Amino acid sequence: MLTDVVIANKSYIKTEVEDEAMLDRIAVNVIRNDCPDFLLPMRIVDINGEPEIRYEMLPGIRMEYMNSEMSKSEFVSLLRKLLEPFATCGDWFLDYHYIVLDKKYIIVDQQNHKVRYLYLPIADKANTDEKILKFFETLIITTSIPDGKDYTIELMRAINSPGATLTSLLNIMGADKEPSRSVSASAPVYPVQQPPVQPAPAPTPAPAPTPAPAPAPTPAPAPAPAKKEEKKSFSGSASLAGKDNGFAAGLAGSSFASNLFGDSSEEDPKSSAKDKNKDKEKNKEKKGSLFGGLLGKKNAEDNQKGSATMGSAPVRPAPAPAPVPPKPAFNPYMDSGDTVTLDDDYSSNASPDSLELRLVNGAGFACPQTITLDLSKGVATVGRCDKTGAPQADFNFDMSMTFVGRRHFRVERHGDKYVIIDLQSKNKTFLNGEELIPNVEYPLNHGDKIGICLKNQITYQVR
Repeated sequence: MLTDVVIANKSYIKTEVEDEAMLDRIAVNVIRNDCPDFLLPMRIVDINGEPEIRYEMLPGIRMEYMNSEMSKSEFVSLLRKLLEPFATCGDWFLDYHYIVLDKKYIIVDQQNHKVRYLYLPIADKANTDEKILKFFETLIITTSIPDGKDYTIELMRAINSPGATLTSLLNIMGADKEPSRSVSASAPVYPVQQPPVQPAPAPTPAPAPTPAPAPAPTPAPAPAPAKKEEKKSFSGSASLAGKDNGFAAGLAGSSFASNLFGDSSEEDPKSSAKDKNKDKEKNKEKKGSLFGGLLGKKNAEDNQKGSATMGSAPVRPAPAPAPVPPKPAFNPYMDSGDTVTLDDDYSSNASPDSLELRLVNGAGFACPQTITLDLSKGVATVGRCDKTGAPQADFNFDMSMTFVGRRHFRVERHGDKYVIIDLQSKNKTFLNGEELIPNVEYPLNHGDKIGICLKNQITYQVR
């Protein structure tokens, strides 16, 4: 008997082995060491001397929780993924008769319909071919395909025809997948004639490059005529003129050149020294000289800074901004602007076939104040509309609330008891602040609070 168990916040499926001799050891070693991608991983655990097979639940949703209404393309994709493992089991030295055909223990990826089965390697647990065909027949009948009613009839005819097998059903799936590639067995296949390949023309040799003409030699400049050596100072303008320096020669007669290079005439050394000292003092006082303006401006700024430092109070740095407090963790009992206060009487006079959820915290979204779930069929799902506005669950939030999954969670009625199940939602479901493990049933009582999405903290209370 298969049962669910949660160990260390992980979901497992387990079954006890009454007689260890009934185990298929080859299958056990294959699945433990090289598990096919269409099976759930398994291992043998010894519990008080009794062997136990334990399967690890991988991401996905139980097939039992999937929507029974699909488009034709969705159903074809799902049915093909369900059939393919039966055709490839032999490649892994496994027998497809030991695949568990219980929708509760078939895990399906909702994005690509990848399927994972349980393989039960116990000799007396094998299925018959009739039971396997009956499982797929029931699946076809119970699935609603609005845009493929004729296709459903075609599948039913194929599965109920004399000598029907899973291979013949899988062939129909393949033909529907690629109709343009289906080729009749009697039709001859002719090779496609390719046009003859023309040889590529020989490349034309490139012309030899023409050498560039050598530049004409530049004649050497004529030597300057020798001039009579004159008595000159260290930086006289005449000396620069003697070196044929055009820039210095042009400035020889200007006052700027005289101040910069000095006068070439003879001067008294004493008077010259005095004049130079006077010129230095004038340059210090003069603001418009070559460096005096910049130096004077810098000195003035330094003086202002010094006086400001000495005469005024020290400049204090601006205080650091206060740290932003972190966003509080999800708390289903937190108060908000749109919180609804409920009384303490959680008893409901409504029919057990319905369950009412009252809004406690809408987190600023336009959430309905009341959600009434119809449980006359024993189950109801809560989700949102897709991008086209089409409903995807029994109760649907607006399609703008994308943080709610299209099929977020599910409520089931078992007699007078209720359970809640998270349907592998991306943003999680919470019950009284506790995050739900996907595909696991949790008891749901009056007064419990259901949280949708950790970030937005939308909370409803069971009435």
